Amino acid sequence: MCIRDRYMLAKVKTLRNLASSIQMTHNLLRNMSTQQKQSRFLITGANGQIGTELGNKLSEKYGKQNVLCTDIIEPKFDVQFEKLNVLDRNHFRQIGINFKPTCIIHLAAILSAKGEQDIDFAIKLNNESFKIALDLSVELNSQIFVPSTIGVFGPTSPKVMTPNETVLIP
Repeated sequence: MCIRDRYMLAKVKTLRNLASSIQMTHNLLRNMSTQQKQSRFLITGANGQIGTELGNKLSEKYGKQNVLCTDIIEPKFDVQFEKLNVLDRNHFRQIGINFKPTCIIHLAAILSAKGEQDIDFAIKLNNESFKIALDLSVELNSQIFVPSTIGVFGPTSPKVMTPNETVLIP
């Protein structure tokens, strides 16, 4: 099995569609708002498509002091921010320990088109950073949310109300 096939197989096994991810985010936020503990969110990949919107909305709802946005490039929107390379386990851990998030929202990833330009790095960033985020969430007893990409769905996948279990042909 070639690297590309292994990469695609890994994506197929781990990713769900974006619509489901947004619904899961909505459910997560609704559930967290009913908790006694003050909700605090650590967002990785905050400069991405989802992160820019989510960082602002969570800051509005929970207060800027309860949302820490991270990325490798400083955002152009007004949020609490810390620069983070998600592959730097020690720095990621130190940020988590200092901020004490109740939820880690791991958005840092290289998506399909860009990932195909450097498959090895895409696999490294996507898989290793996920493992680091997962380990940190266990250590901090935090919830973790990792959305998926639509990149695993092909032309035969349903376009409307795509179910979680469906044809995955990138």
